[in-house]
Amino acid sequence: MVTREQVLENKAIKSGLTRVQSGNYIGSSRDGPGLPKTLKLFGCQKCNWIGTKLCPHGIMIGNHHSNWICSDRIQYMKEEMEKVGSVPRLLQNEMAIKLKLITESMEFDWLEGGELHDDYKHLMKVMSGVIDKARRQDEGIKIAGELTVAHEDFRKMVEVEAKKIEEQNKRTRPAEFTEEISDS
Repeated sequence: MVTREQVLENKAIKSGLTRVQSGNYIGSSRDGPGLPKTLKLFGCQKCNWIGTKLCPHGIMIGNHHSNWICSDRIQYMKEEMEKVGSVPRLLQNEMAIKLKLITESMEFDWLEGGELHDDYKHLMKVMSGVIDKARRQDEGIKIAGELTVAHEDFRKMVEVEAKKIEEQNKRTRPAEFTEEISDS
């Protein structure tokens, strides 16, 4: 069950990402001490680009930008938010990407050294669980969408049939009964 605080956090994160026009402003710390929630989730502290070739600025692990996030990362997160539409789904995607980077590093080490890390199997299981959960959520949305369309189609069919019956009733005149009496 989603709490009111979680809903408010998700709204704050989504608005922080959707307000970005250009540059590198993603939020302020007006809400209290420390970094805004968006920077805690997507800034340099949690960026999966840090220390890899993906980081356009070559920032290494443990370091950060002066405002805790780069404009490239902000724009990327904004585009991702527009694609997925919800904060939980955005977080799932980020988790899957992080797990993929970690497991790829383990696979590279295995290819060079011949030993696979002990946690590899566990991380692959977690990653497939995250991806499977996201897939099931998408399928649920697709099914709901199909049912909505099917419901509207059904309603249209009923309306068409009702009109046909009305027209048929208008064309048919009520029968007149006459009574004939014979004298025989």
